[in-house]
Amino acid sequence: MRKEIIIVGKGGQGILLAGHLLSDAIAKNTNYHVVNMVFYGAETRGTESRTEVVIADNAEEADYFMARKADIAIFMHPEYVPKYIKKLKHEALVIADSSYDFSMLDNIENLRVFKYPFTITAEQKLGTARVANVIMLGFLLALTNIVDIDSLKKSIRENIKKRWVEVNLKALELGYSEGLKAKQNLG
Repeated sequence: MRKEIIIVGKGGQGILLAGHLLSDAIAKNTNYHVVNMVFYGAETRGTESRTEVVIADNAEEADYFMARKADIAIFMHPEYVPKYIKKLKHEALVIADSSYDFSMLDNIENLRVFKYPFTITAEQKLGTARVANVIMLGFLLALTNIVDIDSLKKSIRENIKKRWVEVNLKALELGYSEGLKAKQNLG
């Protein structure tokens, strides 16, 4: 088994942190091998930020550390859809932050698309857009069961600055709850 995940957005959206939290939770709490590659522009905010997470049963399957044809793509900004939509498998899961206009995904066949306003929800319900990335991770977990929520909570506690832990845990729970609703509405 080899699963490939691409998370892409703009610098400042917590893309690299999301990839780190997810990779850390899987590596420490499952028997899978995990590789997390990060890519970002020279500026800290506003340029492309991307993380690719490869999860495999054994080290040989994880030997190529970048996504060839991703099983899952998460777009936190629409600017990058044209660039990465070609790197997805047939029937890939796509999650998009509908705080932005992702109408370009409406008529694409052979993808399972879920849209949710992660950034708007973070601002309105938790008082800061800084946790939109963690709401997204909770949503992803609910849809995929890629790792259990307690493992991700542990990763948050171990990797997030103490003053931000509580709001990130709330963000994770919120995203997970909303992801379960979206999954239920689908089926």
